[in-house]
Amino acid sequence: MGDLDKLSLEDLNRAVVHRYVEGAGSRPAVLVVRDGNGEAVLKDYSHCDPLFSSLIGPLLVWRETRALAQLDGTPGVPRLIRKMGPRAFLMEHLDGANAARKQPVTTRPEFFERLRDLVERIHARGVAHCDMRRSGNILVDATGQPYLVDFVSCAFLRPWWHPLGWLFPLLCQADRDAIIKLKHRVAPELLTEAERARLHHSPVGRLARGFGALAREFFRFFLVRRRKDGRKKRRR
Repeated sequence: MGDLDKLSLEDLNRAVVHRYVEGAGSRPAVLVVRDGNGEAVLKDYSHCDPLFSSLIGPLLVWRETRALAQLDGTPGVPRLIRKMGPRAFLMEHLDGANAARKQPVTTRPEFFERLRDLVERIHARGVAHCDMRRSGNILVDATGQPYLVDFVSCAFLRPWWHPLGWLFPLLCQADRDAIIKLKHRVAPELLTEAERARLHHSPVGRLARGFGALAREFFRFFLVRRRKDGRKKRRR
């Protein structure tokens, strides 16, 4: 990793070589940084709207870094390098393409077998991804190795006595259903009859997506500054 794990946040922002996401409103900046010995990904909520960055950014960083730390050593999950204060963290750069875009490696049965194995491994370590249907959260390299990224919406296994302890198995099933949706999108000929039956019968997945969308809209409405003047200028 070279000096990337020692540089300050300001220095890392000067080492950016690619921008996946610029960062604005409620969206963090997602940046590839490089030194002479390697690359890493910097996820930084300080580029968001100030109110969102101050109130929600630290919570989201805590959730995602907790998940990455809990999954440390799991092949197919980026390695957490370090937190960069309350609103940013540095993680391993996994070089892969968006698996939702049809390509030769995603039309092979072994890709979906590997993806199912990866998902079961993270579930066994007490993490459900909960956002695998979002484009870009499942990556694949040239050999067909899948990767999971963006654990900000994840859920953690809770003790059986916890009021929400019953929810984790349902969210794990929503992850499995997301694999079926991906298969239907890029390789429908590989679907089994049982998988076809689940395509339109996943109330848990619909509930989780609806709750996530509602939460995102709530935070955007109350914590992201409205930019009416900017929108008016663009119309001109």
